[in-house]
Amino acid sequence: MPSGTIFVVSMAKKQTWKMKKCFGVLVAFAMMVAICGCGSVRRATAMKDCNYKFKSIGNISFMGKGQSAAMGILGVLTGFVPEEMPLDFTLYLNVENPNDSRAAVESLEYSVDVDGVEFAKGKTDTDFSVDGNSTAVLALPISTDIRRIMNTEHRKAMANVVRNMIGVKADNVSSVRVKIKPSVRIKRSTIKSPVFIPITFEYGGSKKQ
Repeated sequence: MPSGTIFVVSMAKKQTWKMKKCFGVLVAFAMMVAICGCGSVRRATAMKDCNYKFKSIGNISFMGKGQSAAMGILGVLTGFVPEEMPLDFTLYLNVENPNDSRAAVESLEYSVDVDGVEFAKGKTDTDFSVDGNSTAVLALPISTDIRRIMNTEHRKAMANVVRNMIGVKADNVSSVRVKIKPSVRIKRSTIKSPVFIPITFEYGGSKKQ
């Protein structure tokens, strides 16, 4: 047999072996999920069937305390933007599980948009669960620097929501959209939901919170 033919046959055998090995790994992983993690995946999947409603905003910290906080409030009221405007708060959501089985996750990725503008992103590794036919409160810690938004054409939208948070009445209601992506851990692997769960609500203005 010519040397070129031998080389091609050898490479074909190696590629076939690699494909079989990869297929074997995929089958093993699928079996691991099915045997060890079906309950976890099922509970995480149940999160998308829950009903989410805005509850409240708490633990608000705007530019710390004292003079920095006063400068931040002045900036929101007058349009003066300091070098940094850190805003930290906790967003609380009521999660109602209409099913009989428990819904649970081991971590969450999430993002918050205000009036169509990206406000913040975050992640929590705190376990969360809600029993069947029950309601639980989900706490999402939010940290952002609103200076990056206050320096854009979206300043008014950010000023509205910040004014309401710090107790200064805003004129307009802000449209808030939260997207959460649940994850579960199986063995040493993390399995994330392929899609975000959207939650929308209105905040501020003359709307009673």
